Amino acid sequence: MGEARLYPYGHLPLYATVLSAHLLSPTKPTFNEFTIAGRALSAAYDTGSIIATFLLARRLFHRRAGLVAAACAAVAVLHVQNAHFGTVDAALSLFVTLALWLLVAYASTPSRRDALLAGACVGLAIGCKATAGMLILPLLIAHHHLTFEDKGPIGGRVRASPIDMPALWLSLLAAGCTFALTNPYAVLDPLPYLTSVSTQAQVISGGADWPFTRQYLGTLPILYYIEQQARWTLGFPLTLASYAALIWAARRAYRDGLRPVWLVLVWIGIMLLTVGTQLVKFPRYLLPISPALFALLGGMLTSGIEKHGTRVTQSAILAILLVPTAAYAMAFAQMYRFPHPWVAASEWIYLHLPPGTRIVSERWDDPLPLDLPLDGQWLLRETHIQTRLIDPFAEPDDLTKITRLLTEVAASDFIILSSNRLYGVIPRLEDRYPFTAAYYHALFSGDLGFTLDRTFSRYPNLLGASLLDDPFIWPRLPDPRPRVPPRSIILGPADESFTVYDHPLVLVFRNRLHLSREQLLTVILDRVG
Repeated sequence: MGEARLYPYGHLPLYATVLSAHLLSPTKPTFNEFTIAGRALSAAYDTGSIIATFLLARRLFHRRAGLVAAACAAVAVLHVQNAHFGTVDAALSLFVTLALWLLVAYASTPSRRDALLAGACVGLAIGCKATAGMLILPLLIAHHHLTFEDKGPIGGRVRASPIDMPALWLSLLAAGCTFALTNPYAVLDPLPYLTSVSTQAQVISGGADWPFTRQYLGTLPILYYIEQQARWTLGFPLTLASYAALIWAARRAYRDGLRPVWLVLVWIGIMLLTVGTQLVKFPRYLLPISPALFALLGGMLTSGIEKHGTRVTQSAILAILLVPTAAYAMAFAQMYRFPHPWVAASEWIYLHLPPGTRIVSERWDDPLPLDLPLDGQWLLRETHIQTRLIDPFAEPDDLTKITRLLTEVAASDFIILSSNRLYGVIPRLEDRYPFTAAYYHALFSGDLGFTLDRTFSRYPNLLGASLLDDPFIWPRLPDPRPRVPPRSIILGPADESFTVYDHPLVLVFRNRLHLSREQLLTVILDRVG
């Protein structure tokens, strides 16, 4: 009470989660029940997105396009993974896709009802995340009636018709009212909301320097997203086909003057040129454009084949696209049958390490072991383990910092790295972190007297074959594992946010030599040179 409401996203998903948790719990909901409710809602939002993708593609093209588009949305790993997370992105994607569907319907056959509902969905989308404010451009284009005349091989002449101003104001009013109803404090007390959105914008653009965003320094705009989509979040066949469909739709819309298709193209383009060019590039940030891409893909595959091919050809092309994508989705879903690596590592610590064991953990990542129930009782880290917390991201990166860090390391029995959140970034910024980068190289090379005792992981797996990421290639660290799991396929580096939440690699280093702080410091200084 009395505290500022600082929340960097819209309030709609938050209110929906709280309401659902209270409905499902006969007593006051616990944190775990809020988590379960949030994840269940994400699954529901994503299921709704599949239906909305079908509706959008059917309205743009025809029913077969809708079925293909919905199938792509159903098996895309980006959607499968985010359906498991209690974040705002699945809800955002649903309302964005519904808004596009209704705007396309209005642009095709103007109806005041579609204008009203489209505006309401725009308001709901903005109520999830301010990014959806960019829907205002497709909304204005939908109401700006353009006709195309004198079509020729290089396009036609555009003529503007009068705007139906009552319908436009109806859409804008619906958007404003829906946003206000689902985000009342953004209207009643706008300063905290605007401050939070502004701060988030600063973080995403790189104007504010946060440790968890430094992984994106030096990454290429837009291309980084596409690379991660091809490697991990969509798979190569679906990524290649989706962007081929984007080019196909742009050519067709320019040639034939298809205003409904232009609405979708504008949304995809503005997202790629704004979100795609920011410093921070979490793969889920492009979740709201994937249904639009799949809608265009459904149109390209069915329209082209319908005109030039046969049913057999169509079936073969769809199989080449959907079979490997579905197999990848099955492999990814199979991963959730096994315990989270943090849970598995925590259970091992409680069962095998004696009370009082000294474990070095890193700030900005979850220290292990987690507090969890085991054998009918709750086990707490603070009563079992001596946690020695270090902050490798701290600055300045000087002799004082590294001496303090090595003091904790020398006094420890284990170093447990919960993920690659820090070691995947700091060695890449050697000019900024000369001492800490040298520390990680020495640790992974065994020069600090620590050896890798064991690892905990789970990977997408199908028929015994695992799909592995390589967290060591970008920081140029030696792989400390003596071997990787058999029958593994290494697909290269993955965005840290893609792995850290549901399948991080946990590395457990045991202090074999127990070198003194002075000996450790000598190793680091020799490396810094």
